Amino acid sequence: MSVTERPLAERVSLDEMIGLYDACIQLREISKHQLDLAEAMALIATNAEIAAAKSTVNQGAFVVLAYETGQIARHMGQAVSGLQEDADQLARASLLGLEKTRQLDRLHEGLSGVRRPSNQALVGQVVETLHGVVVKTFTSIRAKLDHLAEGQQAIAKQIVRVSRIATYLRIEASRDPGHGAYFLNIAEDLSRLCEAAHTEGASMQRVLMRAHARPELAA
Repeated sequence: MSVTERPLAERVSLDEMIGLYDACIQLREISKHQLDLAEAMALIATNAEIAAAKSTVNQGAFVVLAYETGQIARHMGQAVSGLQEDADQLARASLLGLEKTRQLDRLHEGLSGVRRPSNQALVGQVVETLHGVVVKTFTSIRAKLDHLAEGQQAIAKQIVRVSRIATYLRIEASRDPGHGAYFLNIAEDLSRLCEAAHTEGASMQRVLMRAHARPELAA
């Protein structure tokens, strides 16, 4: 079956590829924001470790909480770095797919003006080959979006853990008259970062859902 004979459901339109490209660009920007938040969280974790060493009340609890915060922040940083790398690759791949789709559209337009059968066959073969490349690119990007979604879910779990640590820090802060206010500030900073990270994560989920609004194609 030639490309021109394929049902519309089996073709990749230029608008669809543009939409996928836009989604990939948005994901790349969101991942940059997430990396900034992870780095800020790592800095707060370092401050918490320093403060824990100075605490005179429940020092052991503060040390454990600070250590856990640092571990999670480091894991988040690594996960978000991987996420950003994936998003960068997707942006590049979607740009290539967009260029190929535009080329395919131009060939479609030109094919209708070719009169000689031998030339029609030749251009038709080029169109078929290019169609395969476009569909392969499209489905590959969609598969990588699934991987991105899995990574985002893992990060979301880490954010929940940090939120719990912030709650524990508030509790312990109330028991330390000397350093309680400082630990309370750390807890509040962590909570704000978690809220911001949750917002960015929700934005990424919405973009991923829009990008997956269309079923997979068959080459």
